[in-house]
Amino acid sequence: YGYYNTYHIQGWRKARRPAFTGLQQFSMAARRSGGGLRLLVILAQASAGLPSSRLAEDLLVYNRVHKSGSSTMQHILSAAAREHSFRYEPSFEFTRHRLDGRARAELVKSITSRKRPFAYDRHIYYMSFAVHGSPEPTYINLVRDPVRRGVSGFYYLRDCICVKRGDWCRDQWKLREDDPAYCARDINAAYADVPEPPPDLPLAKRPLLPYFCGHEEVCVVPPSAALANSTGATADSPSEALHRARVHMRDRYAWIGVLEEMPLSLRVLVATLPRWFGRIDVHCWQRTVEQPADAVRGGLASRLWAWIRSGGALGAAARGHPAPNADTARKMRAQLRLEYEVYEYARLLLHERAQALNVSLVAQDISRRDYAYRGRTTTASDCHRAQQD
Repeated sequence: YGYYNTYHIQGWRKARRPAFTGLQQFSMAARRSGGGLRLLVILAQASAGLPSSRLAEDLLVYNRVHKSGSSTMQHILSAAAREHSFRYEPSFEFTRHRLDGRARAELVKSITSRKRPFAYDRHIYYMSFAVHGSPEPTYINLVRDPVRRGVSGFYYLRDCICVKRGDWCRDQWKLREDDPAYCARDINAAYADVPEPPPDLPLAKRPLLPYFCGHEEVCVVPPSAALANSTGATADSPSEALHRARVHMRDRYAWIGVLEEMPLSLRVLVATLPRWFGRIDVHCWQRTVEQPADAVRGGLASRLWAWIRSGGALGAAARGHPAPNADTARKMRAQLRLEYEVYEYARLLLHERAQALNVSLVAQDISRRDYAYRGRTTTASDCHRAQQD
């Protein structure tokens, strides 16, 4: 059943029946092996009846989810690559996250042809390497509370259109011309006239589910689609897509972090994959995500330049990004029902794996280096410098 399947996938919320016994013995064995991937491979392949050679321990793939701490994870990967002497290549393809079979085969061939050990990341849905005749890579990912992710995505798109005029949102530039008030509209104003139950816009363009389900048609379902019951589920129902996603999360991912629980997530990452991340400064990197979410950064000059680039129409964006009120959050939650199914399962896996590895959040002694970051924002540059000290 994969890496840390302590509970069966079916009915995981109602009937958490252990999929294997001896959790304490497993935890001890994981610690004796350094928490490394080898133990995970043995368990996964033994339960599936496959040879261990079908998993490439020297190939890591981070199919990063949009607006879910991926910039922080890229910095962590860069720092880890220097510490552990592996090659890391981030992709600069930001829009093509769903590929046809031929394009997937070409991408698998390209990734597997790199000199190992090799780490690769891209905004792309889950894909099986075995289908294309290659060993499965070590998959990792990071998820975020769907409402917070949706709010971040809303302001990211608005700022791209109104401030940065980025190429990736070029097809959306017309929103500013068609609606002069668009650049001054915050998330609450955007949802003020949205009916209940809300439609599948505007947050359905980059759903979370396919990042773990895959590229197949069955995985493309609206985030607000109602889940079919056990007797009414069909092959192309949301239940089938959710089942696939959970199986992949459980069996194919060595680590899935949760942005809202980054301290625990990073400790599980280090314990699970010491070959890749064993030397990263967990204390420093967790502080880089403990800042106010989606705050407008920069001094007066950068804010003024942003206002000029927006043609003086930036409005609320220059003052910050207002959080959703209760009505907006309720509508967004209704709109993101499937997203929360995936998110909550990721949280469940994180805590199960932390328990299996005996990882917990305990009081840590404050090192001298920690004092340097107190009273100000901790940046990725701080952590890169700390890694080199």
